[in-house]
Amino acid sequence: MRSVRVELFGNDDLLYRFANEAGPKGRVAATRDALYGVVDAVEDPAHTRVTFAGSDPLEHPDFPDVFERCVERGFAGYRLITDGFGLVHEPVREFLKGRDVELLVVFPASDERFYAPAMRTRARFESCRSGLELAAAAGLEPHVVVSLHRFAAGGIDDTLGWLDKHAIAGALVDYPDVRRASGVGAAGLLDYRDAAALTARIFASNRRSRRVSGFAERWAIPPCGADGALDDYGDLFNQRNRHLRARGRDRLVRVAACQTCDLASACGGVESDYVERFGESQLRPIPLVEANGWYTKPINRLDEVSYQRVSPYESRQAPGTLGLLRINGHCNMGCSFCFVDLSHPDEPIADLRAELDALAASGVTELVVSGGEPTLHPNLPDVLRYARTLPFQSIELQSNGVKLANRDFAAEVVDAGIDIACLSLHSHRAEESDRITKRPKAFARTVQAVHNLRDLGVWTRFAHVINRLNYREVPEFVQFVRTEYPTGKLDICFAIAQEISGQTSTWILPTFSEIRPYVKEALDFCLENDIGFSGLIGQGSYPPCMLDGDLKYYERVMHQVYRSANRSEWYKAPRCEGCSFNEHCVGVRRSYVDTYGDDELVPF
Repeated sequence: MRSVRVELFGNDDLLYRFANEAGPKGRVAATRDALYGVVDAVEDPAHTRVTFAGSDPLEHPDFPDVFERCVERGFAGYRLITDGFGLVHEPVREFLKGRDVELLVVFPASDERFYAPAMRTRARFESCRSGLELAAAAGLEPHVVVSLHRFAAGGIDDTLGWLDKHAIAGALVDYPDVRRASGVGAAGLLDYRDAAALTARIFASNRRSRRVSGFAERWAIPPCGADGALDDYGDLFNQRNRHLRARGRDRLVRVAACQTCDLASACGGVESDYVERFGESQLRPIPLVEANGWYTKPINRLDEVSYQRVSPYESRQAPGTLGLLRINGHCNMGCSFCFVDLSHPDEPIADLRAELDALAASGVTELVVSGGEPTLHPNLPDVLRYARTLPFQSIELQSNGVKLANRDFAAEVVDAGIDIACLSLHSHRAEESDRITKRPKAFARTVQAVHNLRDLGVWTRFAHVINRLNYREVPEFVQFVRTEYPTGKLDICFAIAQEISGQTSTWILPTFSEIRPYVKEALDFCLENDIGFSGLIGQGSYPPCMLDGDLKYYERVMHQVYRSANRSEWYKAPRCEGCSFNEHCVGVRRSYVDTYGDDELVPF
């Protein structure tokens, strides 16, 4: 979702007031015409969120009119950043009720001794605190925003205690831009390590009190400077990378720690202004194994997560035949390359039946039931039985197989109506597999599940995601598969870890070039030992030019070039027009090109 910022007052950004000697007295009100101009200039309001900011927008006399102008234009959502002063007035609180506005109140400390230097005022403290309390009592679900500076750190004990006494929906943090906090504000800055420790304290308090955690605007603390304090909130490192890739990457520099850091290829570096201010002695290289251990579930419910339950696909060879139904988002594994919203619960059975009806009516004949982890859905057999009453020619179940290791459960699922099972297994070594999935002892259960399903007459194949933790062992993996299952049909669906959504850890993504020799060796073994393979072309796959255009790797799977309807996230270089495979190749994800460039794309 895009965003537009409407500043009702200039020269008084609340998150940087600690660095503004004038404080709220120095603010300058924008004219109504200027505010209307910002609103009217937005080209796609239906996919844009408005952030009202600049001192306390609620004190601007034209705020109600500007808000109504936004409503008339049909914006997708609204966020209001205030210091709480205007919330004291009941008519203001009534105006905000029922308008679905995310209310963020900058409140660095509940103790006036720390609040005053942070907000450059004592006169407004009581009113701002009262406004915040009244908003909470009125059910407006305010989120407190704490700017990570020494004033907030000094009063953090009292602030966290105060938060627990009021109906505060969340406590977000924001790390100041060192460049904007220079001069008088520089003395208030924290280095990364202290900022990370303060963040961890706030997030831990939120967890105990079931408040929302997250960053308000700038995802700026890198893992190399956090000293391990934020490993339980590893998604913020992914968000930082995406934030800086979209804006501000030109201000990043490499430091000594980057030379041996396993994340260097995906991370742009450290902000140059920070290095100039604090140096680089506290920054350390991060090994990939440590990054893989981060907990990367989204930490901020305020940030929209796209979760599409139904995915019809297009194929030139077989238009409209394949359809995907995700019945939940949660999972009993935690793979760092996973792109699904793991916070999404089980879908109600009535909704799933309606979506199955719609897929069948649209002409889908090959149904794929997936998640999350679909075997965790208590109504999975009912979903499959209902799907069997519709004109689907085949039903495939995608799973990690942990629950299917139970023979009775596997039999129940098979009897309910699956023809195909695609089970995820990402290493041939138990220890490595469990490390990738973050699920101890899962490897043996998945291997047993495949035996169970094959014995029950289900065509079973493997889903093997090639990532930076396992790509060197892909040849050994395919050899293991043939040894473990020496008879009968075998098939492997290879996938390349890619940044499909905001849930994916960028650090886990390999480059196409570094995995090329291992993929080719594995595919040669498959060809020589009657192991079927797929997933190499089509959406989210390996560009054909990465395998030098050798047709033997593609000729059996040309009918599997599936594409989603949304092509905006795909990229082809202009030189791709001259490639013999251009008609069949969907290109690469723009996020991959943003990270690694397009030099690897070589037409053949």
